[in-house]
Amino acid sequence: MTRKLSVLLLFFVLTAGCSYIGFYTCDRQPNRVHKLGMKLYNYSKEDIGPEQWEVYERIIELAYTTFYKCAKLTDEIAKIVRHVPIVVSPSANHSDHKHYLAFTDLQTVFIKKNYFTESNLRHEWIHIVLNKTGKSMLGDPFHRNPLFKKCEQLP
Repeated sequence: MTRKLSVLLLFFVLTAGCSYIGFYTCDRQPNRVHKLGMKLYNYSKEDIGPEQWEVYERIIELAYTTFYKCAKLTDEIAKIVRHVPIVVSPSANHSDHKHYLAFTDLQTVFIKKNYFTESNLRHEWIHIVLNKTGKSMLGDPFHRNPLFKKCEQLP
């Protein structure tokens, strides 16, 4: 019985882990590095021109500035947030579930090319901050922490 459970657990770990193989950033140079320190990777299978990168950088800057103030980040936690890589993934289509438009593995933010918004970035950073500060080991996957309501949908 234990052996069957071990094999089943191993199967789930491997299948979940392998789903990220296409998005690993460790062996690749970033396409861009934001002045705040975030490494940006283009995994969208589409070219991103200089103008679009500038739009993304402005979105990151606005999202970070408002998040820093709203969440009252310490310098240590703010530094962690600034070093989380951001992966631009392929554009979403209408059949994609809204929870997969942006997500995090608590090490990297993955965000669909056509849903690269301040709100989505702040949302994923909240998961990371909750994990890194020890307030939620899994980054509060059920969104119960008040930071989600307070900081996600800022103007």
